[in-house]
Formats: sequence, structure tokens, C-alpha cells
Amino acid sequence: MMVARGLSIATTLRNLFRGGVGPRRQAAAVRVALLVAWLAAVLGSGGEIASPTAAQAQEGGSAAEAGFWSLGAPLPTPRQEVAVAALGGFVYVLGGIDAERRSVATVERYDPVRNIWELLAPLPAPRHHAAAAAVDGVLYVAGGFATLAFDAVASVYAFDPQRGAWSERAPLPTPRGAAAAAVIDNQLYVAGGFRNGSVAEAARYDPVADRWESLPPMPTARDHLAAAAIEGRLYAAGGRDNTPALNLGTLEVYDPASGRWSSGSPMPTPRSGIAAAALGGRLYVFGGESLAATFAENEAYDPASDSWSQAPALPTPRHGIGAALLDGRIYIPGGGVLAGFSTSGVTEVFTLASPAAELSLWIAPDHAARQLGQPLRLLAAAAYHGAPRTVDVYLGFAFADGSLAFLDAGFALQRPTTFLPVLRGFPLTPGFAFSAAAVADLRLAPDDPAGPALAFLALTAAGALDDASLDSGDLLGYAEQRFTLAAP
Repeated sequence: MMVARGLSIATTLRNLFRGGVGPRRQAAAVRVALLVAWLAAVLGSGGEIASPTAAQAQEGGSAAEAGFWSLGAPLPTPRQEVAVAALGGFVYVLGGIDAERRSVATVERYDPVRNIWELLAPLPAPRHHAAAAAVDGVLYVAGGFATLAFDAVASVYAFDPQRGAWSERAPLPTPRGAAAAAVIDNQLYVAGGFRNGSVAEAARYDPVADRWESLPPMPTARDHLAAAAIEGRLYAAGGRDNTPALNLGTLEVYDPASGRWSSGSPMPTPRSGIAAAALGGRLYVFGGESLAATFAENEAYDPASDSWSQAPALPTPRHGIGAALLDGRIYIPGGGVLAGFSTSGVTEVFTLASPAAELSLWIAPDHAARQLGQPLRLLAAAAYHGAPRTVDVYLGFAFADGSLAFLDAGFALQRPTTFLPVLRGFPLTPGFAFSAAAVADLRLAPDDPAGPALAFLALTAAGALDDASLDSGDLLGYAEQRFTLAAP
């Protein structure tokens, strides 16, 4: 489980711990700990550490484009050329091309809270390369191709999650697939696409009136592009001129107020079959394909400076993908891992992270030493995605009565008001792992009436958090696993 919203959590914990730990602060600290990270599936695993489920470690980009990747549950039906959208706290994956090279109507929905997928009512007809977006509680799927003959359609389907049913709406002004969609002021915009060649057409849909309006075309005809809205403007990036041999880095911006298109700085890596989403006021463009390969690039565009920069790369290079923004995270499920026809079910999640949210921790007791009075060993593993830095390591317990205790440098259990790290200056680098094997000699008194309830590992940065306006007393990561010591 990822430690999320690290800045507010770190600040909260700093305030809790600062000035000693009274009973009220002790109880509050435990409550915060419970909310921060339950490390599921470790207890009862026979003492084995669960492998970190984070994506491959990556060094972040510049401070403005910092971020990290994690993994969600895999898409049950691996597919490429899918439509992806977020609605009502869920991520929807619609249609696509399956492993048998069939156009499918499959609709699956991901619940990030429970980390599970569920199968929903299928699209009224198979579609791939469709465009999707949600407007005012309704999910819309526009255009696409009906079969592997790449026969463009103009159909528009709407899904009402309350009824769990699909209905047909007014069709696009012209048939097209491999277009891009975004939402501005509760209106659905669809730009570009393919119909016997790349098109520059753009249109806007009013869901209340169930009516489409043709807009001025993009300056550049292209398909397999991606789009997102930032501050009331439509940003259309990348794509290709009919073939991945002619990939484009084009960025064009539509302003509904003026009804005009303008050009922005081109994307550094021309590519098509991409996904895009807006996060933190920037446009992030992921993945793509060329004739021979897929892309891992994640490039971020800043409208304020009209400039691009590198962000942490997509862990699994893919094309034929879509991106859904939900609660500050960008979800990218499925896609093709090889140029042309291929499928995957991987679900990777990108989020911007303060340094306090770049660490994922797993911690568990040694089940072989659970008997009362026996040596207890804490085992920990982690996945880290930020730039290398130096940290101090704290180990400790939150007892059932709400009191806290830390281990000192000699691995003795202490209840001080000033906590001392067990390790100073520990190098934290991508791929970080920590083993607390040195705690093997720790013995918890059998007659301790409190009884340990939580074990936790905390890390504080040593002067590496200036950009986040944090000091070295802030917690970089905080995680724990509920356990009890009991006689066999």
C-alpha cells in the first residue's frame, strides 16, 4: 500500500510527536497511523515478506515533474486500443482489441479503494479505438472502429451507472476512430481521428440538448492522438499522419472563448497511440508506439512556460492506452506492449508526490518468534522512487493502550520524549530495502499489560526536503502492521 498525501501526513505526525507524547497525542498518533497505511496480506504469511507491488524504481524528473508509479490490480481482460475514463470514484475500461485480435464490447470497472475489477454491462456493440469521457455523472463513448477492418463509426453510447445500462445518443457529425476526447464546462469535445486517413475535425457535444456542434478543425490532421483540458482550454498532443512511421509531436490548443486553435511547443518525443491527462496544471503524455517499438516516455507540458520536461517514465512501455484522472492519480490500464497487435492487463498508476510520499513500506513481525518472551524480529521491505537522499531510520511500537515506544541505537526498547534513530545517515536510493534483522534480540516483557498493537518503521530526511518546505524532523514515510504476540 502506498503512503499517500505525504505532505499533510508528515506535517500531522510532526505536530503529534513534537513536544513529547502525552496520552491524547499517543491516541491521535495511533489513529493517524491506522489511516496512513495498513500493510495487508503480511500477517498470516508465515513470516515471509510480501514482495513490494510498486512498479520498477525510477529516478524522478525535475522538481516540477516529480512523481512516482504504483501498481493496481491487473485488468481481468487484457486488451489494447481501449477507451478509458473515470466516473464516480471508479476507472472504466471500454471495448478494445483482445488477445484473439477481436473487437470487443467488454466493459470493466476498477475500484481503487478495494483494488478490484468488476465486469459491467457490455457496450451495445463492439468498439475499439473509441474516445470516452464522463460528463455530469454519465459516461460517454464516441466513435471508434467496429471491426478489425478499421471501419470508422459515428455512434455515441451513454452509460448511466445508477441503472447500469447503456443508451444511444446523437451520433458524431462524422464517423472516426482513434480520436481524442476531453471535457470543458460539462461539454464533451472530440478532436482528430481516422477515417480512410487522418482527419482534423473537431466537435463539441451538449449532453443536455443531445446535440453535436462542429468546431473549427485542428490545424494538423492526425489520429491516435491524446487530449486533456486545462483551465478551460483543450490541449491535443501527438498522434500520427496515417501511420506510426509519421509520428508527430504536434501540440495544438483550442480556446472555446475565441473559437480558435493555436500551437504550443511540440512534444519532445513524437509518438502516437498515447494517453494523456492533466494533473497539477500540467499535461502529461504517456507511452505510444512507432513502427518497431513502444514508448515508455512520460513528458509533461507546462502551459505557463510553453515548455516540456521529462517525468518518471511509464514502467511498462505500451500503446493503445487511455488515461483516467481520479483523486490526484492517473490510471493507465491495459494496452499493447509490442508495436502493432499485442495486449496486456497491467494497471499502472502515476501521481505527483512530495518527497514524503515517495516511499512504500512493508513491515511484519517474525512469526517464528511470536511466543511471549521470545526474541522478536521485525522484517521490512520497501520500494522507493525518488532521487537519492540520506535519511534517519526509526523503529518502534504503538501499544494497545495508545503509548509509544522506540528502539534506540542499541535496539533497546525505550519510551523517551525525544526519539533517537536506530540508524543515522542511511542512504535511501531507488530500489531501497531495509532489514531490521538486528532487532532479533529484542524481547518484549510477557507481563507488559499494554501488549504491542502496532509495529512501525519511520524515516526522516536529513536536509533533503527543502523544496517541500519541510524540515528534517518531518516523517518521510510511516507504515505499520497490526499484530499481537500470543502463546502457541
